[in-house]
Amino acid sequence: MTNKNLKEKQGFSVRCETTDLPPSNGMDINMAFRGFRITFANGYTISVQFGTANYCEDYNKDVPKGWKQRKEFLAEVCPNAEIAIISPDGNFVSFGDGQGVRGHTDPDTFAKIVAWVAGQNSTVKGAEV
Repeated sequence: MTNKNLKEKQGFSVRCETTDLPPSNGMDINMAFRGFRITFANGYTISVQFGTANYCEDYNKDVPKGWKQRKEFLAEVCPNAEIAIISPDGNFVSFGDGQGVRGHTDPDTFAKIVAWVAGQNSTVKGAEV
C-alpha cells in the first residue's frame, strides 16, 4: 500500500473536520475526521486518526448535523485510535500482524510506536510493535 501524498516536512500536522458525503445506497454519509500526523527527521510519518470510520471506539459514532454540536463532537476524547506508519518512500509499514493499519491503539502503546518509529533508519521491512 502506498500514499505518496503523505510526504511532508518534519513536524506535526492536524486534521479536524466534518463532511457530508453524497448519499450512497440511499444513506447520507456524515463523517468526522479527527487526527494528526507526525513526520520525523528520518522521513517516517505516523498517522493517528480517531474519528468516524476509523478503527477506534468512535468508528460508528453518529456525527451531529448542527455546527455547535459538531464542534463539541470534534473536541471529544476517544480512548484509542487508528495508527499507520508511513515510510520515507510513501509506503505503509506493516505491523507484526501484517496489517498496514493498527486499530484501537491505546496511548501507552502509541508511545511505544512513536519510540520505534523515531529510532528507525531510512529503510525498514516491518514493525515489530
